[in-house]
Amino acid sequence: MDTTIKNIEMAIARSVCQGWDRIFLTSILGTLEEGSSLTTKQSQTLKQVLTRSTSEEETAHHKWSPEFRTEHQKTALVLAHYHIRHRYYDDIAQIVLAGGVPLKGKYMRMHNNKYSQKVIREFEQSARLSLGTHVYPRSGFNKFKHVEQSFLGDYESERRSIERFIKDGAFIVGVEEYIVSAARGATRYRLLSPGSRHVFLIEERFLKRV
Repeated sequence: MDTTIKNIEMAIARSVCQGWDRIFLTSILGTLEEGSSLTTKQSQTLKQVLTRSTSEEETAHHKWSPEFRTEHQKTALVLAHYHIRHRYYDDIAQIVLAGGVPLKGKYMRMHNNKYSQKVIREFEQSARLSLGTHVYPRSGFNKFKHVEQSFLGDYESERRSIERFIKDGAFIVGVEEYIVSAARGATRYRLLSPGSRHVFLIEERFLKRV
């Protein structure tokens, strides 16, 4: 048992041990340190996880790190801001947003995902609306779904601002760097309704020029 604990501790100490693998090993380590035995399934899974966190895998990960930093990090941040809101690749997104280097195989799977490719294409498009543009909501706009974020924390002010936007429109006062939808028109704009001090975010696809 002491050997198993030592192997787990060495694996956890390596940067190649990430995401679910790290959570699993930490949990198993706690179980063993309490003196409890592992189930057959836990033992089998442990062997598989440890093979992904060997010193050889760590060496390969260190070789990949400079390539990721120079060639992939910018795109990785774009994808991370999208995938952090979805469950399938959120573990990789967390690593990227924390400034870490994800495993090469996992990152490439995220990068080549069909939704990721849509996000990249849309991100590379220039904003189609400019600062100061007066915009109105499109017919499909839903004030409960399509207003992404409050910058004031005042519900009543937010409600009045959105109602004013629906009635009189709003002016674009900023453009967000990252997008969170894999759709055409996913650029997010900061809007300010006339007479309001509450700034809110809405995607381009829900806006139209006056």
